[in-house]
Amino acid sequence: MRPALLLGLLLPLAGCLAPPPLEPLDDATRALLVEATGRAAWVDLPGLVLEGEAELNGRAETLRLTVLPDGSFRREVSGPLGSIEVFDGQRAWRRDRSGLGRELHLGEREDAPLVVALSTGRWLEDSSLVVEVIAPDHLRVTRPGTPLDFELLLDPVTKLPHQVHDRSASGTSIATFSDWRVVAGVPFAFDVDVDGAGGGMRSFRLQHGRALDAASAKDPGLLAPPIEPPVGVHFDGDGEVEVFRARSGHLFVRPRLDGQDVGWFLFDSGAGAMVLDSSIAADLPEVGRVLAVGVGASQSTRFVSAPSFGLGPLSWDDAILLELDLSFLEELLGVPVAGIVGYELFGRAVLDLEAGPRPTSPGDLDGDGEPDPAPILARGGRLGIHAPGTFAAPAEATFARLIFEAHAPCVEASFPTSDGPVTRWFRLDTGANGSVTFHSPAVVKHRLLSNRDTRLAAFGGIGGKGSGYLAELEWFELGGRRFESFEATFATTEVGTFSDPYTAGNIGQELLEPFRILFDYPRDRIALMPR
Repeated sequence: MRPALLLGLLLPLAGCLAPPPLEPLDDATRALLVEATGRAAWVDLPGLVLEGEAELNGRAETLRLTVLPDGSFRREVSGPLGSIEVFDGQRAWRRDRSGLGRELHLGEREDAPLVVALSTGRWLEDSSLVVEVIAPDHLRVTRPGTPLDFELLLDPVTKLPHQVHDRSASGTSIATFSDWRVVAGVPFAFDVDVDGAGGGMRSFRLQHGRALDAASAKDPGLLAPPIEPPVGVHFDGDGEVEVFRARSGHLFVRPRLDGQDVGWFLFDSGAGAMVLDSSIAADLPEVGRVLAVGVGASQSTRFVSAPSFGLGPLSWDDAILLELDLSFLEELLGVPVAGIVGYELFGRAVLDLEAGPRPTSPGDLDGDGEPDPAPILARGGRLGIHAPGTFAAPAEATFARLIFEAHAPCVEASFPTSDGPVTRWFRLDTGANGSVTFHSPAVVKHRLLSNRDTRLAAFGGIGGKGSGYLAELEWFELGGRRFESFEATFATTEVGTFSDPYTAGNIGQELLEPFRILFDYPRDRIALMPR
């Protein structure tokens, strides 16, 4: 499940069964719902301040929510896994447990205003939403041209939201609104329970609320984006580390955990968290729990805290890592994997990756007349690590916009369809050893399996296995380079990361090998430089 916004709810509904033709919400019913939500009381109200407790990631933390009449808001959850989320009426930002703050895009941006809008009645004033009637007090809400699609059940007496039914990449979840109380003339749900996809549970208990005073409502800091640089980050100048490469193409480095070398870490831009193998994480203190979404399913696991984490000249204090059993990767890659370097490290530096070739056979050293097998792991390139404030890009670097979906970096790329070339956002994944894998919603939307010779494909990862087809793709354009006639994967799985409807697919190592890559997360940009 993607990280949720206000009160941790998820709203986008992807891949639901097409319902029969529905009747649009008529003006009389809409007016009745507007009256029930107390929208008229907002006219002379500067805003609301609501405080209580959020039970998230196995922890009970302090929750403070400030909402303005136009639907803009600031939500703060305390604690080591806490977050700050801001929506200014047009744009949304989040600073989450990673300590990194950035603007939200794609599905996360779609979620941002809707959860608050449902709590305040603002959703009824959003002209971009289409509301249809499935049955009395049972509505379908969509935003044409986007994957947004959810079912809303209203309380038959109060006509206020009672349940949101959502089907996301993780499965189905149900959020229940209850204990509606009137604050300054406005009804607000003081209890919200989320029965998350895959079994995750979250609860929110507001305890009191009051009207926001006019001066506080005008404070420019209220809706200021929470994008300050992360704290506790240290650089011993600029530097680089050696990158090792497996026969599979995967890249490995050897970072430091509390000053100690603990083994090989997969260098993976597609990893939404720093990951530590269970055998190493077992002795570290737990700071919370989470439902991790993987390729094929979801998996419940712990967040643990380490005094420090470092790679080359970079280190940061009080690192939070996700504990997972990575033993299956050794069987797949031939390398004992101690952890995964993911989003948090990428976001704290400018990383200059120049990967070398995959390991090759050293020849026939044993004299048996056959080439000896390639080594499992060999020196395979370099990774420059630079402090964001002092980094000077090389003259030949041409940067493109980089956005994020659930901590995954996304770039624009183009590909052919039966209706002509299409440009979409793709996840950039140095931890994937294939070429490009199209997500199942994109496969359906663009009819990508039509008129292709295919063969079955299966792929695995954290959380289970996925399925799809292999077939030849005529061409693909990425970073100014056109790749001609190569084998791509077309996912058909309905859960996991490859069912994400907001990105078209996942770009792996085979298409990234020709590039020297500059990951500049702090400036939301990336350079793909041909080598």
